[in-house]
Amino acid sequence: MRGRVIAGTAVLASLAATCELLPLDLPFPLFPKLTLDPTGIPLVLALLLYGPESGFTATIIASATIALPRLGKPPNPYGAVFKGLAELATLLGAYLSLNLKWRGELALMLLLASLSRIAVMSTANLLLLPLFYGLDPAVVVKLLPVIAVFNLTQALVNVLVAYRVFRAVSSRLSIEAYRGG
Repeated sequence: MRGRVIAGTAVLASLAATCELLPLDLPFPLFPKLTLDPTGIPLVLALLLYGPESGFTATIIASATIALPRLGKPPNPYGAVFKGLAELATLLGAYLSLNLKWRGELALMLLLASLSRIAVMSTANLLLLPLFYGLDPAVVVKLLPVIAVFNLTQALVNVLVAYRVFRAVSSRLSIEAYRGG
Protein backbone atom coordinates (compact mmCIF):
# COMPACT_ATOMS: atom_id res chain seq x y z
CA MET A 1 0.00 0.00 0.00
CA ARG A 2 2.84 2.42 0.84
CA GLY A 3 4.29 2.00 -2.66
CA ARG A 4 0.92 2.85 -4.18
CA VAL A 5 0.76 6.07 -2.16
CA ILE A 6 4.30 7.07 -3.13
CA ALA A 7 3.65 6.33 -6.80
CA GLY A 8 0.31 8.17 -6.75
CA THR A 9 1.86 11.15 -5.02
CA ALA A 10 4.65 11.27 -7.60
CA VAL A 11 2.21 11.11 -10.50
CA LEU A 12 -0.05 13.82 -9.10
CA ALA A 13 2.90 16.06 -8.12
CA SER A 14 4.23 15.67 -11.66
CA LEU A 15 0.85 16.55 -13.11
CA ALA A 16 0.64 19.67 -10.92
CA ALA A 17 4.21 20.67 -11.85
CA THR A 18 3.34 20.18 -15.53
CA CYS A 19 0.36 22.50 -15.06
CA GLU A 20 2.86 25.11 -13.87
CA LEU A 21 5.11 24.54 -16.88
CA LEU A 22 2.40 24.81 -19.52
CA PRO A 23 0.78 28.13 -20.43
CA LEU A 24 -2.58 27.31 -18.85
CA ASP A 25 -2.99 30.46 -16.75
CA LEU A 26 -6.08 32.62 -17.24
CA PRO A 27 -5.90 36.24 -16.07
CA PHE A 28 -8.35 36.92 -13.24
CA PRO A 29 -10.79 39.50 -14.67
CA LEU A 30 -10.87 41.74 -11.57
CA PHE A 31 -7.06 41.91 -11.33
CA PRO A 32 -5.20 40.42 -14.33
CA LYS A 33 -1.86 40.21 -12.49
CA LEU A 34 -3.42 37.25 -10.68
CA THR A 35 -4.04 34.14 -12.76
CA LEU A 36 -6.30 31.15 -12.34
CA ASP A 37 -4.73 27.79 -13.15
CA PRO A 38 -5.42 24.05 -12.79
CA THR A 39 -2.34 23.33 -10.63
CA GLY A 40 -4.33 22.83 -7.43
CA ILE A 41 -6.66 20.20 -8.88
CA PRO A 42 -4.18 17.29 -8.77
CA LEU A 43 -3.05 18.50 -5.33
CA VAL A 44 -6.57 18.22 -3.89
CA LEU A 45 -6.92 14.90 -5.69
CA ALA A 46 -3.74 13.69 -3.93
CA LEU A 47 -5.34 14.60 -0.60
CA LEU A 48 -8.59 12.81 -1.43
CA LEU A 49 -6.87 9.68 -2.71
CA TYR A 50 -3.88 9.31 -0.41
CA GLY A 51 -4.20 11.71 2.52
CA PRO A 52 -2.51 14.85 3.79
CA GLU A 53 1.11 13.68 3.45
CA SER A 54 0.52 13.06 -0.23
CA GLY A 55 -1.28 16.34 -0.83
CA PHE A 56 1.24 18.42 1.10
CA THR A 57 4.24 16.68 -0.50
CA ALA A 58 2.80 17.15 -4.00
CA THR A 59 2.15 20.82 -3.20
CA ILE A 60 5.73 21.46 -2.15
CA ILE A 61 7.02 19.79 -5.33
CA ALA A 62 4.64 21.75 -7.58
CA SER A 63 5.41 25.04 -5.82
CA ALA A 64 9.16 24.47 -6.13
CA THR A 65 8.64 24.26 -9.88
CA ILE A 66 7.66 27.93 -9.88
CA ALA A 67 10.96 28.89 -8.26
CA LEU A 68 12.86 27.36 -11.20
CA PRO A 69 13.27 28.73 -14.74
CA ARG A 70 10.39 27.45 -16.89
CA LEU A 71 9.46 27.53 -20.56
CA GLY A 72 9.76 31.22 -21.38
CA LYS A 73 9.40 32.24 -17.74
CA PRO A 74 12.12 33.36 -15.35
CA PRO A 75 12.56 31.82 -11.89
CA ASN A 76 9.95 33.15 -9.49
CA PRO A 77 10.82 32.27 -5.89
CA TYR A 78 8.33 34.79 -4.49
CA GLY A 79 5.58 33.33 -6.65
CA ALA A 80 6.54 29.88 -5.37
CA VAL A 81 6.05 31.04 -1.78
CA PHE A 82 2.62 32.53 -2.54
CA LYS A 83 1.48 29.51 -4.58
CA GLY A 84 2.71 27.07 -1.95
CA LEU A 85 0.94 28.90 0.86
CA ALA A 86 -2.28 29.21 -1.14
CA GLU A 87 -2.42 25.55 -2.12
CA LEU A 88 -1.40 24.33 1.34
CA ALA A 89 -4.13 26.49 2.87
CA THR A 90 -6.69 25.03 0.46
CA LEU A 91 -5.60 21.51 1.37
CA LEU A 92 -5.71 22.33 5.07
CA GLY A 93 -9.36 23.39 4.83
CA ALA A 94 -10.26 20.35 2.73
CA TYR A 95 -8.42 18.09 5.18
CA LEU A 96 -10.30 19.60 8.12
CA SER A 97 -13.58 18.80 6.38
CA LEU A 98 -12.53 15.15 6.15
CA ASN A 99 -12.13 15.01 9.92
CA LEU A 100 -15.45 16.52 10.98
CA LYS A 101 -18.84 14.90 11.59
CA TRP A 102 -19.94 15.33 7.96
CA ARG A 103 -16.76 13.74 6.60
CA GLY A 104 -16.07 14.51 2.98
CA GLU A 105 -19.27 16.40 2.27
CA LEU A 106 -18.60 18.57 -0.76
CA ALA A 107 -20.29 21.71 0.61
CA LEU A 108 -18.27 21.57 3.84
CA MET A 109 -15.07 20.89 1.92
CA LEU A 110 -15.71 23.86 -0.39
CA LEU A 111 -16.48 26.13 2.57
CA LEU A 112 -13.47 25.18 4.72
CA ALA A 113 -11.00 25.09 1.83
CA SER A 114 -12.14 28.54 0.68
CA LEU A 115 -12.13 30.10 4.14
CA SER A 116 -8.72 28.64 4.95
CA ARG A 117 -7.21 29.88 1.68
CA ILE A 118 -8.69 33.37 2.07
CA ALA A 119 -7.54 33.71 5.71
CA VAL A 120 -4.01 32.43 5.09
CA MET A 121 -3.51 34.40 1.90
CA SER A 122 -4.93 37.64 3.31
CA THR A 123 -2.40 37.39 6.14
CA ALA A 124 0.40 36.38 3.77
CA ASN A 125 -0.37 39.25 1.40
CA LEU A 126 -0.39 41.77 4.24
CA LEU A 127 3.00 40.54 5.46
CA LEU A 128 4.78 39.50 2.27
CA LEU A 129 3.70 41.90 -0.49
CA PRO A 130 5.38 44.87 1.28
CA LEU A 131 8.43 42.72 2.08
CA PHE A 132 8.88 41.04 -1.33
CA TYR A 133 7.63 43.76 -3.67
CA GLY A 134 7.87 46.94 -1.61
CA LEU A 135 4.14 47.66 -1.83
CA ASP A 136 2.72 50.19 0.57
CA PRO A 137 0.68 48.31 3.22
CA ALA A 138 -2.24 50.72 2.60
CA VAL A 139 -2.29 49.62 -1.05
CA VAL A 140 -2.24 45.97 0.00
CA VAL A 141 -5.22 46.53 2.31
CA LYS A 142 -7.16 48.03 -0.62
CA LEU A 143 -6.29 45.01 -2.78
CA LEU A 144 -7.33 42.42 -0.19
CA PRO A 145 -11.05 42.19 -1.17
CA VAL A 146 -10.17 41.52 -4.81
CA ILE A 147 -7.47 39.02 -3.82
CA ALA A 148 -10.00 37.31 -1.51
CA VAL A 149 -12.45 36.90 -4.41
CA PHE A 150 -9.60 35.48 -6.50
CA ASN A 151 -8.68 33.00 -3.74
CA LEU A 152 -12.31 32.02 -3.28
CA THR A 153 -12.64 31.36 -7.01
CA GLN A 154 -9.42 29.32 -7.22
CA ALA A 155 -10.28 27.25 -4.13
CA LEU A 156 -13.77 26.48 -5.45
CA VAL A 157 -12.38 25.41 -8.83
CA ASN A 158 -9.66 23.25 -7.28
CA VAL A 159 -11.92 21.43 -4.84
CA LEU A 160 -14.96 21.08 -7.08
CA VAL A 161 -13.06 19.68 -10.07
CA ALA A 162 -10.85 17.41 -7.94
CA TYR A 163 -13.88 16.09 -6.07
CA ARG A 164 -15.72 15.36 -9.33
CA VAL A 165 -12.66 13.62 -10.80
CA PHE A 166 -12.23 11.64 -7.60
CA ARG A 167 -15.86 10.52 -7.64
CA ALA A 168 -15.61 9.42 -11.29
CA VAL A 169 -12.33 7.57 -10.79
CA SER A 170 -13.18 6.02 -7.43
CA SER A 171 -16.49 4.59 -8.61
CA ARG A 172 -14.80 2.89 -11.57
CA LEU A 173 -11.78 1.61 -9.64
CA SER A 174 -13.45 0.92 -6.28
CA ILE A 175 -11.15 3.36 -4.45
CA GLU A 176 -12.10 4.67 -1.03
CA ALA A 177 -11.49 8.32 -0.20
CA TYR A 178 -9.00 9.20 2.47
CA ARG A 179 -11.23 9.81 5.49
CA GLY A 180 -8.99 11.55 7.97
CA GLY A 181 -7.80 10.18 11.19
